[in-house]
Amino acid sequence: MFATSAQGHRLHYEQAGHGPDLVFVHGLAANLAFWHMRVAPALSRDHRVTSFDLRGHGHSEMTEGGYTTAGFASDLQSVLDAAGIERADVVAHSFGGAVALEHALRWPDRVRSLCLIDARVPSLQPLHRREEPEYWERRRSEIEARGVRIPEDTPLVAYAMLEELAPLGARGADGPRVAPGLPLANGMWNANTRTARRWQRLVANTSFASDICVTDLSASRVRLVRQPVLLSYGGASFCLETCRQLETLLPGAVTIVHPDRGHFFPVVEPELVVRDVRDFLARQGGRHRRRAQLAPPAGTHAES
Repeated sequence: MFATSAQGHRLHYEQAGHGPDLVFVHGLAANLAFWHMRVAPALSRDHRVTSFDLRGHGHSEMTEGGYTTAGFASDLQSVLDAAGIERADVVAHSFGGAVALEHALRWPDRVRSLCLIDARVPSLQPLHRREEPEYWERRRSEIEARGVRIPEDTPLVAYAMLEELAPLGARGADGPRVAPGLPLANGMWNANTRTARRWQRLVANTSFASDICVTDLSASRVRLVRQPVLLSYGGASFCLETCRQLETLLPGAVTIVHPDRGHFFPVVEPELVVRDVRDFLARQGGRHRRRAQLAPPAGTHAES
């Protein structure tokens, strides 16, 4: 299925299940398949699940520009309208978390709650710039020391993927693990995958690289989020800094930290996401039934 954005480009989305609306937002260099192996199917038993490809990703149209946080948030709103979703709980991973926060601030009446799964908010945790070759060379050496070869043309955004998804290359009892919705094969950046080729065109032919650095999702604006928020993070993730800042900015958030898990634990152990989201939403449902306040108790925190 396709939605049409406010600017007229096509956005690919899929729906399954019945019940309260649950919307999934993937991160950069991925697509909606990121959720479709086990997370979305499990949660569609109790919800109508909608997932979509961000602009320029998957089967959504690649435009010349519009890849800012606000642009992606507007696209999300277009998908909600096309899919007939009045109000939804939103689950988002990585950069998708910044998109979800921006959308919740711009259209608060359309969002019941936010489940931020190892989200990274650029304004709270800036990326090292391309102009810092010493950092990237050090990062490359550290990854290759772990036995992961990095070809010369590997995009910088893939470094974190390679570092944390390398274990997926190990063959288990039921065969090699895969990373759905990501441009990787056997834990390595694979330039021959459709996802990788599309990503390379996105970076080379659009304003994407500069647009994603444009955001007014400042700390002062994040403080204005009023929906219940779940923060589900890997204890070994490079995004944990964002988690700690969000805890400060959103003192009512429920935090779950999974020890020794990295940024891509939703791929490696999707059952953790299913459990976290299901438990969080059940808690919110109980509060609604008791006609209580939407916001969870201040300072709720758990370690799994």
